[in-house]
Amino acid sequence: MHWKSYKASWQAKLKEIDGIVLAGDGRHDSMGHSAKYCAYSLFCCDDPINAIIDFSLVQRNEAGSSPAMEYMAFTRSMEDVSKNDLNVNTFVSDRHSSIAKHMREKLPEITHYFDLWHLTKVSKVLSKIAKENDCEVLLPWVKPCVNHLIWSATSTADGNGQVIWAKLESSLEHVANVHKDLPNPVFNKCAHDDIEERTWLDK
Repeated sequence: MHWKSYKASWQAKLKEIDGIVLAGDGRHDSMGHSAKYCAYSLFCCDDPINAIIDFSLVQRNEAGSSPAMEYMAFTRSMEDVSKNDLNVNTFVSDRHSSIAKHMREKLPEITHYFDLWHLTKVSKVLSKIAKENDCEVLLPWVKPCVNHLIWSATSTADGNGQVIWAKLESSLEHVANVHKDLPNPVFNKCAHDDIEERTWLDK
């Protein structure tokens, strides 16, 4: 009863927002492929809402498998949003392949972004490589590489994928102390000013 009352209190405010930005993610009751339940939450990123506006709970026997639970819960929540005639123009999620396909094929009018936080896990990969023999020189570059990944996306206001990729690709030259005449003509010069000397990597 409390949830229904809470949810109803947001409906009128949400309908006033032209172009709602939602973020969604699932949480399983245990790690790996042995989970029994998945709770999928939808968060409204717009002021003054900034709150969970919907969630769905799915049990494994409904979906057939543990990985399928998140997609089923996602579709339930999005159906509820659609039923309430909310004007959603942007949705942010992790890189769940079924959700990405659903957004691409069934909700093409909504701009779909991947949450950068999930991509920054690349730091674990780089840190692991830096522990290998003769790869220790990579360690000081782990954090700058993650920062560059975030900057590549957040500094490209129009969301142009080719520009974001070109900026990200430029980091491979930057770490080797090459800052202009870069291979990709879309972004062929580093955006930073003069920087202090550091231990550059050999190509």
